[in-house]
Amino acid sequence: LNGGGSSDPDAQPLTYLWSVTVFPAAVTLEDATTSTPSFIATTAGDYTVQLLLNDGLVNSTDTVLVRILNVAPNADAGSDQTARPTQTVFLEPLASSDANGDALTFTWTQTSGVPAVVLAADPTPGVFGFTAPDPAVGGNTSVLEFEVAVQDTAANVTRDRCYVRL
Repeated sequence: LNGGGSSDPDAQPLTYLWSVTVFPAAVTLEDATTSTPSFIATTAGDYTVQLLLNDGLVNSTDTVLVRILNVAPNADAGSDQTARPTQTVFLEPLASSDANGDALTFTWTQTSGVPAVVLAADPTPGVFGFTAPDPAVGGNTSVLEFEVAVQDTAANVTRDRCYVRL
């Protein structure tokens, strides 16, 4: 949101107070007392947002309609895990969801830890597996970090991470 074009004819300093007055789902305005607050919509629909300006003497209001057509999916990489050497580990983003009901695609990346493991797709969509390395082998770390990118059919992407302790 942007109320930065607001002005006072007497050049008095302005204070801002934004509020969401009509909404399909509750949202929290970040920085609601600045000229440029923001919010994250988790539900598609029409949000009516009101700006209350004050110059120290007089209030002035304006409203804006924000129409959210599609919201980003919720990415959930699953629980952190502990694995033994040579154990098969499954990365399961099964709690990921999309409020719009869009089909989801999942891309996994190892973001830290040694050695780099080979991820293999499981028959369950989004689930990938790998064989846990032995942390006792020289140079291997005891924690591997993975990130899942969850994309919906509108090309919205969210990410989440999980850890595998060896």
